[in-house]
Amino acid sequence: MKCPRCQHDNRAQAKFCEQCAAPLRAQCRNCGTALPESARFCPECAHPVPAPGPDRAERIVAAVRPTATAEGDRRQATVLVADISGYTALCARLDAEQVQALLGRFYDITDGIIANYGGHVIDHAGDATLAVFGAPVAHDNDGERAARAALDMHARTSSIQDPGGRPLELHIGVASGEVVAAVIAAGAQPKYAVTGEAVNLAARLNGLAQAGETVISDAVWRSVSRVFDAESLGERAVKGLDKPVPVWKIAGLRRAGGERRAFIGRQTELRQLLGVLDGVSETQSGVAICVRGEAGIGKSRLVDELRSRALARGFACHTGWVLDFGSARDRTRSLRSSRVYSRSACTPMMPL
Repeated sequence: MKCPRCQHDNRAQAKFCEQCAAPLRAQCRNCGTALPESARFCPECAHPVPAPGPDRAERIVAAVRPTATAEGDRRQATVLVADISGYTALCARLDAEQVQALLGRFYDITDGIIANYGGHVIDHAGDATLAVFGAPVAHDNDGERAARAALDMHARTSSIQDPGGRPLELHIGVASGEVVAAVIAAGAQPKYAVTGEAVNLAARLNGLAQAGETVISDAVWRSVSRVFDAESLGERAVKGLDKPVPVWKIAGLRRAGGERRAFIGRQTELRQLLGVLDGVSETQSGVAICVRGEAGIGKSRLVDELRSRALARGFACHTGWVLDFGSARDRTRSLRSSRVYSRSACTPMMPL
């Protein structure tokens, strides 16, 4: 299928252009069913289809192309593409109104989850949702946000059942990289859009994923390997990229006790914290220490090293995380909670 925006030849099943992420398939204005190019009437509800022509192509292009006055913003972001497995067969089994009702519930769930994790819904195309994490608002853990959102989507959409009692299953692709984000002035309301290789890769990984799976790029895996377990799928050829790329399938959240990274730097701060451990051991009296700093400077790694040293010296350590996502209100700074206890006194020493 040729993209109306960049004229790229895409595979027949593609919903977004593999090069520029433009929506490819026309939809019925009445029921939302994807329409073949030659259709004069919707195959699901028999609603008339406007004759194809330059006007239709121009409307699609205008919906995704930044205008001359839009200012593009280059930034690192994570792109997520999720759609329903077996959607074509689902449409064949169900009435058009039933399909539309299922899509409405699907969009409500996915859009709500994306918003709760600080992401932004870019577009819907048939049964697919395209979202971005890191634009327009960036966080230090956008890859983790996207991966957690994908797990929640799988879990929550399984509660949606078609009239035959079959639960919905999704397949999801997630990729990170540089994108260009801009506000599109076309249409009644401005629209936010992103373009770039990460969009293409996320769409291709979505095609690789099977029902119930989330497939991620190597860049996403490097950013979430501390939090998630994943299975390597090896290197896969991706249309539009010169070389095969390594891809991963998320297996779930990583259990405690995973691989630890080498501790480099922050020796002065570590010595201060170890001095506090000495004081707690001698006085059997707890203290509280607050560690503050910009995102990504190593606060969590410092706490991990302290816990390791405390365990070796006979302290009981308990750690909890207060994540900076999960509610509709965005909070850009994460709060982390770690407590270290003396075995003899079991006194809370360090809330962080």
